[in-house]
Amino acid sequence: TSINSSAEFKGINEMCRNFSLQGKRSSRSSSFCSFFNSTLEILMSTFGDGSTALSLENVTLRFNALLNSTSLWDSGDKWEVGSAVTVLLQSVELAALATALRSPERTTQNVTTESLAIQTQLITGNCSQHSEVFTLRAHEETMDVHCATVTGAATQ
Repeated sequence: TSINSSAEFKGINEMCRNFSLQGKRSSRSSSFCSFFNSTLEILMSTFGDGSTALSLENVTLRFNALLNSTSLWDSGDKWEVGSAVTVLLQSVELAALATALRSPERTTQNVTTESLAIQTQLITGNCSQHSEVFTLRAHEETMDVHCATVTGAATQ
């Protein structure tokens, strides 16, 4: 599922569009919509026109800067914070996937900032052994991923 086809994304996009059309100046909503638009701007720049291959490090640094510069986390509005985190995580996931697929020669990529730790691992072959497990490591966290999970996700 792409981020812009989700019901939550459409609702947020519509809310921010209406917010700007009505000229409302609530600092909380303004901060939320600014964060939302900045997140989408970073995500869209990741895909670009296909001629520029942004590195995972570059994309991660941009998301990290946004994450650390927003005042949204202090707003106290649980819906806005929750929605912002959801959009951010989905955007980071899509950006990491896009950059990993653009650089198939780099089967594993790692980027760590003060707020984000990302590892991508490109699985080659058909991943046919269902008992096969590979481990992703980022910062001090690990995640075991079973081969069937990868092949199942790829066919959906």
